[in-house]
Amino acid sequence: MTDPLPTDPRLIERFSRVLIGAVVVVSDAEGQVIFVRQPRGPFAGSWLLPGGGLELEEDAQTGARRETLEETGVDVGDLKYLGTFEVLGNWGHGPYHFVLLAFAGSVPVDLAEHGPGEDEGEMCWAKPHQLAIHPTVMMVLNQAGKAAYPEKEIERALKGSGLSMVRYR
Repeated sequence: MTDPLPTDPRLIERFSRVLIGAVVVVSDAEGQVIFVRQPRGPFAGSWLLPGGGLELEEDAQTGARRETLEETGVDVGDLKYLGTFEVLGNWGHGPYHFVLLAFAGSVPVDLAEHGPGEDEGEMCWAKPHQLAIHPTVMMVLNQAGKAAYPEKEIERALKGSGLSMVRYR
């Protein structure tokens, strides 16, 4: 079970500064997308796209592939850049600020034998309407052409979660 308000000071400190990360929309021919349930942090318990923070000296595509492999066991191939998204919000430990580079990977190159890493949340393949996905995912899925959420619905969901999110072109 995830703890929405962890007491690990390293985790709290990590989210107290601007984080640059990458997310990947991994889809199959049937329109299913890989989602991961976030195990910790401001979105703990939410269904998100695979991704996470970039490492020092790691380019965005390499980080996107690494995070996807770590969280899902899927090794994605070519990635298509979708856009840069900025997310601002607050959680029980204060404000957070994410800058996310989003990519699309149409077909997994390989499914690793091990699946997601031990400290990662659960994952699933689903069509976007089959899950209660986090509001930040809606805008990215629209950009990838994997969903068609009305703009007003996205705005309501973000506002209801106390978030602001913009896409930079």
